[in-house]
Amino acid sequence: MKNMKTLLSRAGLGLFYLAFVLLSGEFLIRVISAVKPIYSVEMVKYATTLQTRSTDPNISHVHRPNSRAKLMGVEIELNSLGHRSKELARPKPSNEKRIFVLGSSITLGWGVAPGEVFTAAAESMLNRDPEGGEVEYLVVNAGIANYNTFHEVELFKKQAEQVEPDMVVVNYFINDAEIIPFRANNPVLRHSLFLAFLYQQWASLQTGIQGKSLAEYYRELHRDGQPGWEQSKRSMRELKALCDSRDIPLMVMLTPNTTNLTKDESYPPLYEQIGAAFQKMRIDTINTYPLFHLKFGEDPRQVWVAPGDPHPNSKGHRIMADELYRYIRAHPL
Repeated sequence: MKNMKTLLSRAGLGLFYLAFVLLSGEFLIRVISAVKPIYSVEMVKYATTLQTRSTDPNISHVHRPNSRAKLMGVEIELNSLGHRSKELARPKPSNEKRIFVLGSSITLGWGVAPGEVFTAAAESMLNRDPEGGEVEYLVVNAGIANYNTFHEVELFKKQAEQVEPDMVVVNYFINDAEIIPFRANNPVLRHSLFLAFLYQQWASLQTGIQGKSLAEYYRELHRDGQPGWEQSKRSMRELKALCDSRDIPLMVMLTPNTTNLTKDESYPPLYEQIGAAFQKMRIDTINTYPLFHLKFGEDPRQVWVAPGDPHPNSKGHRIMADELYRYIRAHPL
């Protein structure tokens, strides 16, 4: 009997310490993240406030229509289709040209103020250009974090009739060839920032890199025969066929990995390989790596949205906006 009381006492003490650690951790992570954004915590907030489960079995998640949140210190406001763009007029104005941009968190403009995201900046340049005449350009930002090429093309198929695009752009990043697993919702992780933070740290150690360098991992990811890369190519071929059937031009813009922008790494040949695969499908491809290297090759951190978060900041988005603007000017819609 005495041993049972001792065990219960120790269990109760253990539970007390566990509760104390969890509550203290929750308090501290909320205080710290309120002063200085923490990437993993902000991503949890993003998933909680701006994302919802998709009713389409082919897509894991979509944006919550007409939602908004302040993340990484900037406002993200979504329209009724979940785009980080203004509401689409219906019926479509006769003088309006719509550029439908598909992508993931870089396209969304993670950590970048609304007017400085490349889609918004390119739209402003196009509409200020006197050569545009009476045409009004609308660049539709359909970027959703944690999407790959397959998800992006599925989203296009779901929304093409509503968007009525005059041009489609896929903003490709080298993790777009990863297979995205469907995960069940975990209400604890969605409401506890501390546990979500710990989970993100653990998950970051469980990737497929396993001792390889990041460059080696991405090279292997894009080898012919790899499931994710083959899926990406199938999706791009399908998107090309869909665009051709509607007489809509399609273009791919490659955004580089900003953790390394030097010439002596293996990334430049990888970008060329990816670009060649898309060009073989007769898809125009812009590789923005040379401009990123030219401006930030010496210190890539200058183009990060925050320390430890290499999403391109407004300087990187300016490069992307300029490239998109130049391409459209050279290929009038």
